[in-house]
Formats: sequence, structure tokens, C-alpha cells
Amino acid sequence: MSVVTNVIVTGLPGLYPEYAGKDPPHIQSCVIDGLNHWLLESGEQQGLRECSAYCGGTKNMETHVWMGGFNYLCISGFVEVYRKILAEGPQDDLTDRITLMICRQDDDTFEIVPNAPDGCNWDYRQRANDIKNT
Repeated sequence: MSVVTNVIVTGLPGLYPEYAGKDPPHIQSCVIDGLNHWLLESGEQQGLRECSAYCGGTKNMETHVWMGGFNYLCISGFVEVYRKILAEGPQDDLTDRITLMICRQDDDTFEIVPNAPDGCNWDYRQRANDIKNT
């Protein structure tokens, strides 16, 4: 049996003229590389992959999208590392440029994970325990 967690991370370079036509280097190097390092250290075979180029439509995406499906992902650990990377990364409104979405095995939709734990009601620890107990 497997318990798959689907993850989407988006970064919004298109909203910032200084990055027109290219990926802000710190989103890839700080956030995605940091998450992928944690995933590989946790035993995953692959990390998140950038897949904006594979989207349909007649225009290029104005955001970058990284995706991955992971078996038995420690959601609480993943979210904790994500938030730590944002808190310790470049202080140039990085949290306004990036979004993490997670869809658990039996969920029908993705949930947006708040970038900061303060004042949010998204209890990833409880949800992770719910999955373990099913």
C-alpha cells in the first residue's frame, strides 16, 4: 500500500520586472534546492521538478511551477523545512513570491499551506497523524 502526497510549489517572478523572462535565482537556489535536499536526505529518489514548460495554452506561464508526488512523505517535516527556508532566506518579500500546496492521499483538492505558522489554522501535524491512523 502507498500513501501519496502531491506537492506543488509556485514562484512568481513574472510580477517583478527585475526578473523578467528568468527565474529569480533565490527561489530555485534557496527554496527548491533546499526542499529537494531535504527530500533526498529523507530517502526520496527524486525531488520536485520544474514543469512550467509543459503547460498548455498559447502563452508562456508567468509563474514557475515545481511538482512532485511522494510516498509516505513526512508532511510536518516538509512544511517545517519549507518555513525555515523562507524565514532564513533573503529578506526581500520571498514569502510573497512563493506558494506551497499539498494534496494528501484521500483529499479531493490541494490546500494552500500558510508561509508562516503564526495565526494560521492549518494544522499539518494533526493532518499527518490523521493519515497515519487511517
